[in-house]
Amino acid sequence: MLEQCINFFDKILIAIVTGEIKDRIKDIRKKRNVQRKISECSETPGEILINYFRNENINEIKVDFILYEVQQAIDTAKIDARFLANASFNEQKLVDKILEKYPIPEDIKKEELERIFNMALLISAEQLCQIASIFKDWEKEAWRRNFELFDRLEKRQKIILEKLSDQEKDSVEESQKNIYISSILRKQVKIECYSLRLSAINSLDLVKVFVEPDIIEIPKLPKNKDNITKADIDLISLEQARKQFIDREEEKNRSPAKQLLQQYQKCAIVGVPGSGKTTLLQHIFWSTANESKDLIPVLLKVRELDLDNLPGVDDIIAFAENKILSDRLKGFLDRELDKGKVLLLIDGLDEVVSEKRDNLMKWISQILDQYPNSKYIISSRPSGYQSERFQELDFKEFKLCDFTLDQVEEYVYKWTEALETYENQSPEAIAEISQESAKKLVNKAKSNSYVLKIATNPLMLSTLCVVQKYDGGNLPNRRVVLYQRCVEGLLFHWDKQRKLAEEIIGSLSLERKLLLLRRLAIEMQNEGIAEIEESKVEQSFKKSLEELGDRTDVKQILANIRDRSGLLVERRPVIYAFSHLNFQEYLAALAIDRGDYKQFDRLFLFSQRLNEQWKEVIILYAGIATKDSVEMLLEELLNTEEASVIFLSGECLAAAENVKLDIQKKVIDRLLFFKFDESDESEASILFILSAVQIPNILSYLERNIVKERVIKTLDNFESIQALDFIVLHPEYCYIEPLLQTGIRILTGQQQINYLAHYIPPILLNIENNNATNALGKLADIAKQEDYLENSVTIFADFWFIFDLSIFPTKNSLLKFLDLTKNTSAVTIAQTNLCKFIAVSSSEQVLDRVLLDFENNSNNLLIGNISDYEWLLDRIIKLRDRSDGELKKYATEAANNLEKSIPKLEIKIREVEYFYE
Repeated sequence: MLEQCINFFDKILIAIVTGEIKDRIKDIRKKRNVQRKISECSETPGEILINYFRNENINEIKVDFILYEVQQAIDTAKIDARFLANASFNEQKLVDKILEKYPIPEDIKKEELERIFNMALLISAEQLCQIASIFKDWEKEAWRRNFELFDRLEKRQKIILEKLSDQEKDSVEESQKNIYISSILRKQVKIECYSLRLSAINSLDLVKVFVEPDIIEIPKLPKNKDNITKADIDLISLEQARKQFIDREEEKNRSPAKQLLQQYQKCAIVGVPGSGKTTLLQHIFWSTANESKDLIPVLLKVRELDLDNLPGVDDIIAFAENKILSDRLKGFLDRELDKGKVLLLIDGLDEVVSEKRDNLMKWISQILDQYPNSKYIISSRPSGYQSERFQELDFKEFKLCDFTLDQVEEYVYKWTEALETYENQSPEAIAEISQESAKKLVNKAKSNSYVLKIATNPLMLSTLCVVQKYDGGNLPNRRVVLYQRCVEGLLFHWDKQRKLAEEIIGSLSLERKLLLLRRLAIEMQNEGIAEIEESKVEQSFKKSLEELGDRTDVKQILANIRDRSGLLVERRPVIYAFSHLNFQEYLAALAIDRGDYKQFDRLFLFSQRLNEQWKEVIILYAGIATKDSVEMLLEELLNTEEASVIFLSGECLAAAENVKLDIQKKVIDRLLFFKFDESDESEASILFILSAVQIPNILSYLERNIVKERVIKTLDNFESIQALDFIVLHPEYCYIEPLLQTGIRILTGQQQINYLAHYIPPILLNIENNNATNALGKLADIAKQEDYLENSVTIFADFWFIFDLSIFPTKNSLLKFLDLTKNTSAVTIAQTNLCKFIAVSSSEQVLDRVLLDFENNSNNLLIGNISDYEWLLDRIIKLRDRSDGELKKYATEAANNLEKSIPKLEIKIREVEYFYE
């Protein structure tokens, strides 16, 4: 029987694939190799099929008969690789399509094998649906890649087969359970990616991508609008909203979702759009089937139910899985529910029109009354969820939490890993790419509160992953792309792709919904508010629609946008706000670009350049508006002298695209040579911090080659601390030579000594390149000459501070250069030059100057721990003892100087500490 089933799949797969390869592979050996590979893929599906026949006690003669008819059905329906790749079938739809072309044969009916034939066809369709993705873009892909996809499919099928083999089959009940669980395990549970604009793939493996979310228990979710008066309303201003936005607090008492849900018999999960409700229920469904020996999971999606004809218990499996399986398992679910062996998951209670909600609730209540011993989990968005009724039914209610940063990083890693696996990278490359992608995105989220707020929502995080990978990825400056994806997705595309009825989505077009929200956003922005009364929202919508001659009911529109998109939320009774402040600001910027109100234009934005509430709108406008408009805005900003506007011009340039080169250079130079009024001490301290942190950050998002060119130009005069701060954070090979030449000019007296000169050694060390140590060696050679000893102090004295400057990862750099396990000629040269530098830096003359400055300014305790220098001395002594030639000579000199210098420095530090005590 095993041979029959394997041969059956062998014929099907070869027939499907051969049509794709026969005219494209001319070499007969390669063609045979492909056919052999496909034959190997027939074994596991064959074993899965025979597992079913054995459960049904079907003999070999009947198996032959059934398989022959199934193959005839597939051949007649012309199921080939191209058909599978272009069709969006699940297994039931594929079966229906085949049976349209090849109805169940009369001979099958006469032998009373109709049910068995249907199941065999269904199992075959499952396997065909799983290999369908392999044929997508078949011509464009390397053959090796297609083989590896077959390998992964075969590996996964073998794991499934092992699970199926473990199922008990002693009784009729166990046999039915095995058939049902087998059906679940044979499928690959996926996260749909249709909304994410992936060009080569429309889903990812849920098991690989899933990150367990946290939930918190909520005592109740009632909303009572009665007796709300104007006096009760205290709207949040933009200033308050921004503070809340930046000062993000984690929800307290959160627990891993699956762990907490297992403790209760009836649970309701409430979450905003995109928070991961469906994904969580899918994972609970799959993991229960995969792991539990006691519970039988059933997952129902409300949007797929016929709400006018809700299923009886016998028909639930038909809705949850397929009719073929339901016909085979008559009475199974009723019996298992009665025994309390079922976990019934109902997803999307909000995905039903309001007039049908009572029907759905009555149906759920009836099931609960009839089967009180089974377990139940339901999910819903906040709007449309009837908290009081579920509390009456003794449901424990939970809110789905935002992701933490750790969860964000885990998700991005897994998402990237799954995608790169699909795109056929090597395991090593996959791990490296995934780790880099996760770290990159999390660092961006940490540095920008706007990106962070997006990243903590799983669905929007997926969108963020796509923007990072496919849309240039230059976040946060190109965050307008991210906001556009999220706003349009929340407002229209994601619901549309879920094939929800128009009564649920609403009849208003995406463009018209955007118009209403753009106008509302700029009105709120202009008033300086982040919350607004329901009546004012309705007034705004009504005014906009009347101008267009549209008489759609504004209450209905507001309810639809509130309930479906989650873009506009009811924070408190009759008080509305955009779900994220960045969406309000993005839509306001979009309103200005689209000219929704004449009084709000580019000149208006320029007039608000010093107004904090418009700052983000101005930046987003620069990312949305036409090239000419952006360039005019930048020119206007460049013609002002306000310090904060210089930062703003940089952020606008970072957000914009294709700005003229001369304007880019002007903005970059303004940032690099930023000056502020030091006479105002309070403002000076703030601007100093901003310039040290914000300017290098802005520069990092601008065109890298232009920034490098301008930074290198500043090194000629060594006057821009912003340029040096940037190099510290972004050390690159191209800066070595300009730094060396500047250092030489200072040492030899050709350039005036500048207090910034002390940056040169730590920056060179930070670059971690052998040419950087060569540069340090050259500077040390010049410093040893008697004529230049005095000038050398400025550059080399800061050696004694570099361990304590956290922006320089000096110890890591030194560890790399002084690695005792490496002894190549290049390493030896680098170590020789480094020892030269340390010898000069720890010389008596340099140390005396350090001690003098230290004594004159005893508050200046920016000096490394003595233990760091003792560690360095120990490392150099070991280097000295195992080397010869020039390396031994300079290691000896460095060690001797350190042995003399460290005790002197330690005494001075103790004196200062004693003084302060």
